[in-house]
Amino acid sequence: MSAAGKLLIMLLCAACFVLRGAAIGPRCVVVTENLVTAPEKSGAQILADTLGKIFSCKIKIIDQKDYDGKSDAVILSSSKMQNEEWCIESISPNRVRISGTPPRGVFYGAVEFLELFGQCRYFDVDFLSIPRKKSITVPEGRKFRRKPYFSFRSNSGGFWAHDGMAARRVWNKQNGGYTFWGDYRIDAEEGATLYQYREPRFIGPSGHSFYFWSKNFPKNKDEFFSLNSSGRRERATSPAGPGQLCLSNPEVRKLVKKNVLAEIAKSNANALKKGLPKSSLVELSHNDNGNFCVCKNCKALFSKYKSFSGVMLDFVNDIASAAPDITFQTFAYTLTENPPVGIKPAPNVMVRIALLGHELMSGPCDTMRPLSSPTNAKARSIYESWHRLTDNLSVWLYHRRFARLFAVPAANFWYMGENFRYLKRIGVKRVNIESEFNDLREVPFPNSFYALHIYLSEKLLDDPDQDDKFLINEFMERFYGPAAGEMKQFAAYLKKRTEEEKRPLGTVPEHDLTYLDREFLTVINSFITSAMKKAGKDRKLQERIELEYIPLDFAILNMWERIPDLERSLGLSKTEIFTRLEKALETAYRKYFVPELYKPGKLATSRKAVKAHLEELRNPIPTPPELAQRELRQFAAGTIPVRSQIVSDPEALRGKAQYLGPEYPRHPKFNPQLHLKPMEFGIYDYAVKKNVVKKVFAPEEIHQDGKYHLYYIGRTIIPPPTHKPRFFGHWSWAFNGSPALNSLYRAQDDKARYDIFVSLKFKGPAYVKNSLEANGIWLDRIIFAKAVSVRDSEKAVKK
Repeated sequence: MSAAGKLLIMLLCAACFVLRGAAIGPRCVVVTENLVTAPEKSGAQILADTLGKIFSCKIKIIDQKDYDGKSDAVILSSSKMQNEEWCIESISPNRVRISGTPPRGVFYGAVEFLELFGQCRYFDVDFLSIPRKKSITVPEGRKFRRKPYFSFRSNSGGFWAHDGMAARRVWNKQNGGYTFWGDYRIDAEEGATLYQYREPRFIGPSGHSFYFWSKNFPKNKDEFFSLNSSGRRERATSPAGPGQLCLSNPEVRKLVKKNVLAEIAKSNANALKKGLPKSSLVELSHNDNGNFCVCKNCKALFSKYKSFSGVMLDFVNDIASAAPDITFQTFAYTLTENPPVGIKPAPNVMVRIALLGHELMSGPCDTMRPLSSPTNAKARSIYESWHRLTDNLSVWLYHRRFARLFAVPAANFWYMGENFRYLKRIGVKRVNIESEFNDLREVPFPNSFYALHIYLSEKLLDDPDQDDKFLINEFMERFYGPAAGEMKQFAAYLKKRTEEEKRPLGTVPEHDLTYLDREFLTVINSFITSAMKKAGKDRKLQERIELEYIPLDFAILNMWERIPDLERSLGLSKTEIFTRLEKALETAYRKYFVPELYKPGKLATSRKAVKAHLEELRNPIPTPPELAQRELRQFAAGTIPVRSQIVSDPEALRGKAQYLGPEYPRHPKFNPQLHLKPMEFGIYDYAVKKNVVKKVFAPEEIHQDGKYHLYYIGRTIIPPPTHKPRFFGHWSWAFNGSPALNSLYRAQDDKARYDIFVSLKFKGPAYVKNSLEANGIWLDRIIFAKAVSVRDSEKAVKK
């Protein structure tokens, strides 16, 4: 346990004893010495405001020259120490000095003082816990001096722009804002706001950056961009791609060096002009796709280093040589996650390891388990291998599961302390965590105990050696008050039951989770409901508890038909569950979503997605008459969580469809030849590297009336999620139904065969003879029917 953690426990245990040292009371003043930066001055203000709430009085802030030297005082002083370091010490029976390094040291010292000696805690965006006291005592003869362990600390925790979230983040010593594409950087336009406490970080973008460094490349130089396996050069149009750079091309390296040096000069000039520290970090990472260059020279580099990461390092090391005083950070992510052979990062190159969860196709990490778990053996091996190669490491962690069909109660806060101490052991310096409540593209699916999850991760980013069990217990007691007992029981039972699932949670379809049974849903419901009763009429406390209904109720509603008599077990009707869930969702929107901070329509889009999801649960998809006697699993294409083009179509099931046509040329493979190849659908199994089923449509099979019809694709056994199967449509794979496969797979029924149907609409001369309309294809439904005879399946689509 860290010194700070031991001190915190000592102070709490000794609360009933009189400590010798500086005693600060209601008549104290906050004295400022040489505070110049906005963060230091704001630290003084936050200290005075919080002491005023502790002592129930007004606390003045005065300059050193106006201090009489007699009054109780907390003196804030700018001092030269290490970056972000602070020191708290008793200097007389009634004076405490807090000194720190500009710009954040004094601020961090001020909030550390309030936490260590005032027992204040910033638990959530709307809950700063401030105990009332008659005095605060700082023990004499000791200097409480430290700085945060990780030099960069950022947990997205939802939306960084939320005012309450920003205040909580800086109080809990987060110094980095969460941006994925780098569209937001620390800049003087922010002025003297709380946001300025974050670390001035990146020169250029903060994430996938090849697009940024190459967007001014000459238009006629296709050879500067990655060659794909089809023999085409692909120029990126965004940080997502579609292509990369040709990393072996010497002209590419010259141009990137030129652009990097120009951006460094621009950044330095801006910092000098506006009085900000110089930034010293350049992100040089591949675009967010797997289309690495396969030209002759790039393939030679791959053969030399035995991995794509070697090709990347050869390139990044070269660029980094142009600015040896700048740190160049590059991702070890997807194709570059495995370390190379025969090359190491240059001294000024930092490797940022970003291991996706098992639920994503190439993910080696079990997000919901400790790194010591057998299910994280591959992830741990990658970490250790990079650690042997370099001491200059950072990490991008994923504390949320992606590609889920619906929310279920789950958490991983129990393992955070162990995992952060592991990162410290292997020398990680910078940590960025992705744990959004919602990214506005999907229904809000947070983990259980979301506020605890965020709070604990922020505290451990500051000091990973703290006693995480103590922090968890303190959170439970103070956050839930009279309902703490029930919430602790809830957490203990949740941990016990989720650990019964031995497979990585990301690989198991929600319907097939071992623990998601009648007993689990009933017991969890009873704990939360009992906690709500303990909250009495305290609406703020009710709201903290009420959020736990979101993952629980989504799970209940999705399992309603699968668990007989669930209504009787819960003592609640389906209508009552919907009402309760909708109320909890509104609480979440009020708490974590601020409409004026989002682009027009974004919040409305999220609300619409929630409404559509709930409507899907209220009114199941009707069975097509031709499949009336079959056991079906149906999916409305517009509600499958994929990145395909989704359009409104009044003729489509639920009014939405996946679409491919000229009005949507953003598809990376869109070109005038898009509709000249035959239509095809199938399932590709990445584990065996082949199609397990595929159907290529003959022209005569396509209906000519421009309306939706069922088309039979074929019969297959559904591959397990560990095989990362892809349900594709069209030669470009523009249509995607892969998430449906994961919910369909059943481990106990892994030999079951399914007949697959898709509902499609075709228009345009490529499909409909003599048509004058533009070519287009719409997919509005995917159906999996438990197998009967193939003849019966074929008859169904011919009726």
